[in-house]
Amino acid sequence: MQTFLIISKNKDREKIYINDMRKKQNIDPLDCVFLSTEKTFGIENVRDLQKTIFLKPLKSKEKIVVVEDFQTATIEAQNAMLKILEEPPNNTIIILTSQSIRFVIPTVLSRTTLVHLEDEEKNDRDSKSTEELLKIITMTDEEKLYLAQEKSKDKELAINWVVKLIYGSRNLLLENSSRQNIEMSKNLIESYRLITETNVNTRFLLENTLLKLRQIG
Repeated sequence: MQTFLIISKNKDREKIYINDMRKKQNIDPLDCVFLSTEKTFGIENVRDLQKTIFLKPLKSKEKIVVVEDFQTATIEAQNAMLKILEEPPNNTIIILTSQSIRFVIPTVLSRTTLVHLEDEEKNDRDSKSTEELLKIITMTDEEKLYLAQEKSKDKELAINWVVKLIYGSRNLLLENSSRQNIEMSKNLIESYRLITETNVNTRFLLENTLLKLRQIG
């Protein structure tokens, strides 16, 4: 995959990671383009991106195009980028940077390689996310329904919890890309889309999501 999503609140860490990637791919600094906006990343910015990615590299075989602060992208702009992210030119690496995964729609997530630039604290959190997901899979239906009831009392907390489970499912996919793990990850991403983009009943959604985890686990 040639499209990456970097999650970090540390701009310096982002720059270091991108520069390391550039060096590893033997890409000249002139062929590393940064696109940024002062306010919202909208449709006009998507058009600028389309023009940029189809330009030939100046001094290297490949180029890198970085879309900074993707957390400002509108839903309309993100949807307009799906085709670009899925099939970028062979000579182009696209990198999106965002302060949080919460601002990125699930269909964009599914078309990118996620890079979370945090240190040991992040690794520990990811480990706990995986442990929690595995624990849920082994729960009885009654336990899952009770858990869904508790987690649905605050929608914002419920959203954060679903994101946590998505991280856990990504970790399981890295260990074993089985059909079951792929379906579990898709299920959680779809739940995130529904809870953030529609007026679905939060408790009903979480109940349905957790019961499906048992079926595919």
